[in-house]
Amino acid sequence: MRLDNEIWAIIFTAIRDEMLVRGFDVDVQQAYQPTQQGVPTKPIISLHSIDSQRYGFPEDECYYDQDQDAIVRRESYWLERTYQVDALAIQNPATPNNPTAFDLIDAVASIMQQGIVVEYLQANGIGILRVQPLRIIYFVDDRGRHEQIPSFDFTLSYQQILLSTAAPITEITAEIYEV
Repeated sequence: MRLDNEIWAIIFTAIRDEMLVRGFDVDVQQAYQPTQQGVPTKPIISLHSIDSQRYGFPEDECYYDQDQDAIVRRESYWLERTYQVDALAIQNPATPNNPTAFDLIDAVASIMQQGIVVEYLQANGIGILRVQPLRIIYFVDDRGRHEQIPSFDFTLSYQQILLSTAAPITEITAEIYEV
């Protein structure tokens, strides 16, 4: 069974590596963590999962594994998980050439559709189904400046596999009892 942290690590590696290639020095992290306090001073890309759906009927098969001398039951199903990506880059009027939050989120959206990232995800058993349109929300920060928090959603699909084992039946005894 694939754990959530395994999927997160794959996503973070893909985004972080490609953002560095494009020249963006940003933190990439999971949103809504209990230790996050205050507004980050460095540009940040944050992700959180917003939806998880199972599709189709579970596949169920049993087979004998000679190496383990056991009956293996393999159950699998396809999972589609949707993530939201947000960006925050506090703008300072003194540095107008710094990338905006929209620049960052636009880069991440294109990264998620880039061939090298799609191949990396596929090599890890993950497919990317769709990247949704970008949206921008504005807020007033503590200095009275209007800041952007752009975001978009993307959906990944991967197979969840559950394995269980049981000892094989080695002896059958037929007996007749009175009722």
